[in-house]
Amino acid sequence: MSEPRMILTIFTNHYPFFPGEEFLESEVETLRKYFRLCIVPMSGRGKLQSVPKGVETDYSLLGSIEKLSKKRMRRAVFGLSNLRFLGESRTAIFSKRIYQMLNYSALGTTILNWFEKRRNLERDNMILYSYWLTFAAFGISLVKERFPNITAVSRAHRHDLYEYASPKPLPYRKRVLEMLDRVFCISEDGRNYLLHTYPSFAQKITVSRLGTEDFGLSRSSENGFRILSCSSITEVKRIELIIAGVKRFAQSFEPEKVFWTHIGSGPLADQMINKARELVKCENLKYSFTGQLTHVEVLDYFRNNPVDVFVNTSSSEGLPVSIMEAMSFGIPVVATDVGGTSELVSDDTGALLASNCTPQDVCEGIKSVFLKAKDPTVRDQARQKWETHAKADINFKKFAELLIETFEQNKTKEKKQ
Repeated sequence: MSEPRMILTIFTNHYPFFPGEEFLESEVETLRKYFRLCIVPMSGRGKLQSVPKGVETDYSLLGSIEKLSKKRMRRAVFGLSNLRFLGESRTAIFSKRIYQMLNYSALGTTILNWFEKRRNLERDNMILYSYWLTFAAFGISLVKERFPNITAVSRAHRHDLYEYASPKPLPYRKRVLEMLDRVFCISEDGRNYLLHTYPSFAQKITVSRLGTEDFGLSRSSENGFRILSCSSITEVKRIELIIAGVKRFAQSFEPEKVFWTHIGSGPLADQMINKARELVKCENLKYSFTGQLTHVEVLDYFRNNPVDVFVNTSSSEGLPVSIMEAMSFGIPVVATDVGGTSELVSDDTGALLASNCTPQDVCEGIKSVFLKAKDPTVRDQARQKWETHAKADINFKKFAELLIETFEQNKTKEKKQ
C-alpha cells in the first residue's frame, strides 16, 4: 500500500496512557494502514504505553489542558469569556448546566486555538476524529465551524451518548451534531437513541462497531465451574449483583466446585472486596480479585485459564469490549440488557438478563450456562456471533472506508460551493 495521503488525527481522553482506552490499540493498528495517524491525548495521567510504529503522538494539547485543570478559576473565567463567542446569551449563566458549559467552552476553545497554531497548514488533507462525543467532539466542531473544509467526526459510546446515563450534563449537543460531518455509534441501540433524540441529523448518524482481535479459543473447565467478570469497580458496574448471584449459584450447586475471578479495580474496590468476604461461608466457592491488569494481561488470562462463563451486570453500557473479547474466545456471556448488549448476547450465546435484574436472576443466568456447559454448541455460537459482529480486522477496515468516504464527500461538497 502506498503512503497514505490523508492525515487522521485522533483525540483521546487518555490513550496512549494507561489505564485508559487500551481497547483503541486494535483500531489504531488497522487505521495506520490507511492514514498518516496522529494521536492527541487530552490527559497524561498514568503510564505511557508505546504506540505502533509510524504513529505520531502530539502531547502539546495535553499541556494546555493541564494548565486549565490546575487553575480552575482561570478555566472558569476563560470559559465564561467564550460563552458569548459561542453564541450563548447572558442568561446562560443561570443555567443548571453552567459548570459544564464553562468546561466545554474553555476546553473547546483551547482545542480550536491549538489547532490554529499546530495543525492549521495541514487542514486540507486532514480528518479530525474524536473518540468520545464530549469535550474533544465539541472542540473539533468549533474547528469545523472556523474551517469548513476540514472533515470532523466522532464516535459515540455510552456516557458520551445516552444523556440519561451521563454523570454530568452534555451541553451543546445540537451544535456539535450540526457541525460534525458524521457521528459513528458503536451499536444499533446507540444509533436509534440519537435518531429518536435528534431526528434532524439522521443523515449523519451511522453505526460503526468496535471489534477485538482473534487470539484463539479459551477452554472450559475440566473440574468445577469457573466464572469471570472484568470491569472497573464503580457504581454503574454493580459488582454487588455478581457477588450475590455467584453466592446463590454456588449454594444451589453444592458440592460442585465454583470459582469466581474479577479483573479490574476502581473507587468501590475496597467496599466490594469487603462485601465479597461473605462468600467464604460457601465451602464450595473460591473467589479472587486480581486488581487492575493491563490489556495484554487480560488477554493472557483468557488464553491461559479455563473460563466457563463471563458475567456483566452493568446498569448502563454502550457495547462492552470486554464482552466482545470473552466471546472471541468462545466464552458464553451472562449480561444485562442495556445499551447494545443484546446485539451480542442472547440465549444462544449465554443469557440476557433484565436491566433491573436481581441476584436470583444473575444466579439463574449462570445456571442456564452451567446446564449447557457440556454442550460445545453454546461456545461455538458465542464465537460465531463475535466473528459476524465484533471482529476487529473486519469492523475497523469498514470504519476506515467510512472515514475516507466522509472525507471525499466533504471535498465534493466543498468544490460545489
